[in-house]
Amino acid sequence: MTVGLKQEGAQALERNLWAVGILFALVALLAPHTVVYYMWDLQVMAATWMAFIDPYSVSWMSNPFLLMVAIPGALLRLVFGYMVVRAYQGKTTKKRAIIIGIALELQGPVFFYVPVILFQLASPILRSYYPILLPIPALLILGLVIMRIWPPPTESTTWTDNDTQGHWWESSTETAG
Repeated sequence: MTVGLKQEGAQALERNLWAVGILFALVALLAPHTVVYYMWDLQVMAATWMAFIDPYSVSWMSNPFLLMVAIPGALLRLVFGYMVVRAYQGKTTKKRAIIIGIALELQGPVFFYVPVILFQLASPILRSYYPILLPIPALLILGLVIMRIWPPPTESTTWTDNDTQGHWWESSTETAG
């Protein structure tokens, strides 16, 4: 009786984890991930669309080729969803999943600002106005909300030896001779 209930519970958990994975994939593809502010223009970017907002107009673009350019960033952002699923499976901790999520949300600004800083260090005389790039941590917020409402299982780590068999070096192995 309890084996059947455990198996049903495991199947329900697996279905829920698939749903969480699909939800993360949809958010990674459809939700905006970056806002770029340049002079008076504002650009909102997602993996599958872009919106341009300036003082005179608002335009929107969705292009299949945009997805090919944005695939590396979108796939890297899906690693956080994978880590959340692993946290629910008990294969990693909630803290590690959150650290990975923060690191992956900061990948855009890091890849953008490191060359800008290197360029400014290489040619300090040339000054230019660079866009301000800000991440929109939609996946991170989604993961934090999910882990807050339905906390992943936590296993307590005992640092004391609860083993009654003893240590391997204490075992007496006598060879027949």
